[in-house]
Amino acid sequence: MNRLKRKAWIDFIVYLYSLIVGGVCFFILIRHSDEISALSVRIVFLLVTIILGIWVSVGQLIMKRRNLKGLDEREFLIYEKAKMISDTIFGGLCFAVFIGMFVWFGPKTPIPIFVPVLMFFGFSCLAEIVKPVIILIQLKVESSNE
Repeated sequence: MNRLKRKAWIDFIVYLYSLIVGGVCFFILIRHSDEISALSVRIVFLLVTIILGIWVSVGQLIMKRRNLKGLDEREFLIYEKAKMISDTIFGGLCFAVFIGMFVWFGPKTPIPIFVPVLMFFGFSCLAEIVKPVIILIQLKVESSNE
């Protein structure tokens, strides 16, 4: 259990740090977008979208094998349950907000490109922060029951 607990703390710190740094970077980029040419801003957002898209679709499959190496069956089930809840939160937030955004603003209102990219980045980091929190809560519950 110590291995899973240590991994959960490391994941929590890394994803919280990436959420903060990514949010600050997007804020700076959006704030200074008037000073930067529109083409370079679009290229940066396109690159961020491509990198996040590749990571979400392929990176998680590659990392799963490495993440679960050395876990026993009980730890594996705890990890899978937390991952399932995390994926559900991510999917629910994306569906609700991306569909709701068009309902809120209207179908003909132009939405700046940085809004969906920023929301996708925030939701993915938020969902990945939830996973180690669920693991830590489950480990705490199991340790208090023993």
